[in-house]
Amino acid sequence: MAHPLFCITIALCLGIIIASQIRLIFFWLYIVAVILFLLCIFLAAQGKKFRILLLLLCFLLGALLSVNSRSLARNHLLRLMPYAGKEVFLEGVVINSPQASFQRVSFLLNAERLKADNCWHRVSGRVLVRLSGSKKISYADRLMLRGRLRRPFYFPKPGRRNPGAYLENKGIYFILNVKINNPVKKIDSRSKGNPLIYCAYKIRQRLKEVSAKNLSSLSGSVLNALLLGLRQELPKDTAQALINTGTVHIIAISGLHLGIFVFIVLIFLKALRLPRLARYFIAIITLWGYCLMTGSNLPAVRAAIMATVFLAGLMIRRQPDTLGSLSLAALLILSINPGQLFEVSFQLSFLSIISLLFITPRINAFLLKYLKKGGRVKPLVNIFSASLGAWLGLSPLILYYFRIISPVAILGNMVIVPYLALVIACGVTLLLAGLFVPALVPIFSPAAELSILFLLKFINLLAGMPLGHFCLS
Repeated sequence: MAHPLFCITIALCLGIIIASQIRLIFFWLYIVAVILFLLCIFLAAQGKKFRILLLLLCFLLGALLSVNSRSLARNHLLRLMPYAGKEVFLEGVVINSPQASFQRVSFLLNAERLKADNCWHRVSGRVLVRLSGSKKISYADRLMLRGRLRRPFYFPKPGRRNPGAYLENKGIYFILNVKINNPVKKIDSRSKGNPLIYCAYKIRQRLKEVSAKNLSSLSGSVLNALLLGLRQELPKDTAQALINTGTVHIIAISGLHLGIFVFIVLIFLKALRLPRLARYFIAIITLWGYCLMTGSNLPAVRAAIMATVFLAGLMIRRQPDTLGSLSLAALLILSINPGQLFEVSFQLSFLSIISLLFITPRINAFLLKYLKKGGRVKPLVNIFSASLGAWLGLSPLILYYFRIISPVAILGNMVIVPYLALVIACGVTLLLAGLFVPALVPIFSPAAELSILFLLKFINLLAGMPLGHFCLS
């Protein structure tokens, strides 16, 4: 196999897809997988036979992961379906950073106890809580809530965003709506929280305060979305302009953001004259700390895994393999949660890299051949090829899910992606100064403000272009 990890990943994905469509029994899958594993050991030197058996084994492992992810504990909330739609008391621990927007706080609760029909039950499972009002809730708080428990809505139409399936892929089968006049009781705080996650969220809150204090409300909301993964406060017209211009990916913490962040860290560590191995090791730790702080969303985790493999390769002086790193990232993510395969963010995240790897080089080679490989336009051709390649690869998926196509995205990404490096550099410098050297904040805040305002001006200009985007009903 030319790219063994890529082929293994494809086989795993096919197993997950088949298992999601056909009812399979875990026990028999497990038995067959064990037999195939033993055959792989005995035929390890057989070349072609071994490769075929290995791919079949990976296919079965994907099916096993999918079936296992859908198996629920005996006391899982989903087994208490009679209580769905009723008002209940629910006790549990907050397991993510609560998001506040429009006089409502949303967070995930790891359920522990449920009271319904005057009877308490020990339960398990994640619940999405939507709490009306502006109550202060923090990560790892243990709460007693009263509200109406219901299942998410399902839409049968293909291509339409399906809240039920989206939440189910995350292991969330219920939503608890808590009215503004319902009591919210904190039993104790940080009872079972991870101290690293708690510290990361505290730092994020501090950085959010720095941007709010030193930037305008609009620029602050954009910077928080760009660097901290906080998109709830982004104005609706700005978010719609990003969607219409095909540049909404810039507010998702991804490889570009993490790459620029790591570059800044490495430059700083090099200025401190640290040894090469120490620089890369500290950069990897800082990278994962940043990923944790921004909420560990899928594109960030994928980029963090790829960056870790890349930096580890530099530490041992090996040439990095982008396709291998991408495949490893997919394998790790799907091993933890195979349901991620069906999420739009997973598909867009990995398809964008695959498009850059396979489509962009062919466009670039064709254009350079047409231009006779010469001239000063080569850097511009490279940027155009990357933008066009990503657009061609992602457009069918975006059209299917969001019913929009944006030709203006080709031009937009040619300008915005390189310029975003400046915006992120200015933003990171401002936030770090606010965290460690507040006296330097007045020096860096004007640069961050201006860079964001220029970015928004250009996005609005693109959004107003005739025939820049088409919406399909």
